[in-house]
Amino acid sequence: MTTPTQPFAKFGSEKMIYDARMGPVAVDDGQRVVIVYQGGEGASVGQPHIIAYDRKTVRWSPPMQLGTVSHRDHHFMPIVWRDDGGYWQVLYHCHFSPGVHLVSKVPDAIDAWENGETIADSISYPSIHYLGDGRRLLFYRVKGHLGYWVYRLSDDGGRSWGAERLLIDFDYDPQDEADRWAGSYPLPLVSRDGRSLHIGLCYWDERNGCHPRYRFKLDLLTRYHLYYLKLDVDSGELSTIHGTGLDIPVNRRAAEAAKVLDSGDELTNFPTIATDAHDRPMMIVPISEGDPWRCRFHCLRWDGSKWQHSTIIETDNTWSASRVIDWQGDRITADLIVGEGKGEACFYGGGQLQRWQSDDNGLNWRYQRSFVPIEGLIYNNPRPVERAGGGVVDDAFVLYGWQGPGGVWKTPSYDTPNHNRGMAWLWLDGKWA
Repeated sequence: MTTPTQPFAKFGSEKMIYDARMGPVAVDDGQRVVIVYQGGEGASVGQPHIIAYDRKTVRWSPPMQLGTVSHRDHHFMPIVWRDDGGYWQVLYHCHFSPGVHLVSKVPDAIDAWENGETIADSISYPSIHYLGDGRRLLFYRVKGHLGYWVYRLSDDGGRSWGAERLLIDFDYDPQDEADRWAGSYPLPLVSRDGRSLHIGLCYWDERNGCHPRYRFKLDLLTRYHLYYLKLDVDSGELSTIHGTGLDIPVNRRAAEAAKVLDSGDELTNFPTIATDAHDRPMMIVPISEGDPWRCRFHCLRWDGSKWQHSTIIETDNTWSASRVIDWQGDRITADLIVGEGKGEACFYGGGQLQRWQSDDNGLNWRYQRSFVPIEGLIYNNPRPVERAGGGVVDDAFVLYGWQGPGGVWKTPSYDTPNHNRGMAWLWLDGKWA
């Protein structure tokens, strides 16, 4: 039995710490780790908050609520970054809307804010990516499930943004009913030289009829297959792993040329994506196995000529998160959320955070250790601590958890006061902060 570790935040709402489609959620400026999350005591909604851990004093700042949201929506989670002038920036309330963009009034401070410029009319799932030389890239979806994915570039560290550039739109130019109801969920990673994006994605079937294999409606789980695209950031050109150019926007039919894995009727989700020293990509994705609550993590690695395919460990939900934390030579280390038979109860996933390692470039994997701040809780969405000037802090992450058996969203009901049961922790310098 481990000694319980105090969380840095309580009363977290659904997706208190968001999955890999949005971020950064934690940024290190060399002196502090600044973290954003959503929640609030006695509320049935998740309000945007910010907090900081001071490395020198080994203390947390008081949490600060950054504003209010219009209604309950886990997509309203804030993201945070620091521009080249030392000003902190936050973007929240993003779902079919411009969101709220805040800029700190004073460099390095996080206790006083003013409104920043509106970035776009419609933003969902925003993520900021450091390209080098002060440039940043903003990746997001316009409109709803059947919207389209775009990016913008910034030359001033993210204080202002260039024109929107179209990338992916699965229901563009539909030829049949499946095309008309096709969406996608991509996850980007900046290449080693900062000039390209590696993009792993899944197909989303908005029709949500009776599933042909499972014989009931699966709601937001109807995600299939695995695809890989590469973006040349400056030209805006998209290509397959083989270098074949694709017309923009890439729709469902064009994406067939970029398909890495056809899952048939089995469910997938957006993948974790990482690269080796030669910038060759690898993706980790959960895939169901004859039951929506029995899944397995799969590893697909490009060896320069073909995709090598292996499996890692079972989990119980395609929303179980993963992240690759290190890839040196043939050794790959990854953190995985391994479900424990509660997949149906925890709609958006959850389980135990386990570290797994491969010494042969992802072909075989072995268990290393677990991270459990409090015994008996359910955990999900381990997210890296990013450096303000690019890169990530070694073996540091933010994690959130809650008391089961259901998900944060399920018990008690959404409209019940004090429904926010999430808690969050920071792992830093080999221990819980």
